[in-house]
Amino acid sequence: IKSLTHQRNIATQRATADVLFLFDDDTLMFPDCAEAVLRTYAADTGHQIAAGMAANTAELPDAAQVADADRKVTGVTKASYRDHPALRWVWDHIFMMRAASHFIAYDTPRRLDPPQTITVGGTQVLRVPLLSGYAMTVRADVARREPFDAALLSYCPAEDLDASYRFSRHGMNVLIDAARVHHLQAASGRVKRRQPITLGF
Repeated sequence: IKSLTHQRNIATQRATADVLFLFDDDTLMFPDCAEAVLRTYAADTGHQIAAGMAANTAELPDAAQVADADRKVTGVTKASYRDHPALRWVWDHIFMMRAASHFIAYDTPRRLDPPQTITVGGTQVLRVPLLSGYAMTVRADVARREPFDAALLSYCPAEDLDASYRFSRHGMNVLIDAARVHHLQAASGRVKRRQPITLGF
């Protein structure tokens, strides 16, 4: 079945690890990324964390070679004015508005608390309501209890937001700053923004 949710559920069921990395194929990991993720989960002996996300950076991992064609997102070169924090915020929250910003919580009581810095097992992380699929990790037992929604077919817009929202039924979603990635958002693997917006509605 040509569907991201279906493929992710197959992988989740067949995986033997305790922690699953569900990264996009255009996400480049820094050399110490996996270690930082696993160290955070290992420190969480009380299993308060259900899922964690690596931190996206404008910087490329050491020695990474990227073709010019894959450095473009909707016609804008990746290394651009959008890498400035203030302008990036305007781009993300006003012009392109992140999907997470208008996600409607559907459990009762609703669980979309604002981000909050907390300490788990001596490790400082940022508790967040939702995770982005390009850099998502999750405890395997949680992923099996809350599989990706197979009703979301093909490109599956917002499948990561839905799954991570349901992951939070079993613990916290956190951002792990020490685990760094660079999400290329390769143009060859993207559909036009209008298409997922239309599918989302």
